[in-house]
Amino acid sequence: METAQHPWAANIATNLSAWYKRDSRVLVAQGTPWYPDQRDRSVCITPDVLVVLGRLNYPRSAYEQWEENNTAPQVVFEVVSTENYLVGRMADRLHFCLFHGVQECYIYDARRETISAVSGGAAGFQVVPQNREWVSPLLGIRFLPEPSGFDGRPALKRVLLPNGEPCDRLKPN
Repeated sequence: METAQHPWAANIATNLSAWYKRDSRVLVAQGTPWYPDQRDRSVCITPDVLVVLGRLNYPRSAYEQWEENNTAPQVVFEVVSTENYLVGRMADRLHFCLFHGVQECYIYDARRETISAVSGGAAGFQVVPQNREWVSPLLGIRFLPEPSGFDGRPALKRVLLPNGEPCDRLKPN
């Protein structure tokens, strides 16, 4: 079933896949169920986009972590929708990801043109302010916010690839 956030998630996945097309050991998957625990198949989440470094990039019906050398996705992108934002599901999804080993979580709100980042690991996690330039430690992608609109809130205006080339502004296909 296609949701309102599907075009945005597809665009993120397509751009990441294009960037990593020459690296067969980077898995980029969209809408793929992730099972972190073989003993309990009810523990599952389907991130909008997940990135796993060091795993072969081939189609999977599910990402079963125990079949992948117990490697958790390192990066997850979630796209805000009415359903996951209003009922607090986004906070639950973020907690799930961090609890099960994700190192970077990005929450993209297309309506507000903002991206929130939570990054960390063994030393703890940090929430990255939306008004601050941010470079993904794992992917090397640079997010550049700029004041926007009548209220001056920062909006995600530019995204740069690790080589410094600009990506098109995030827009659905």
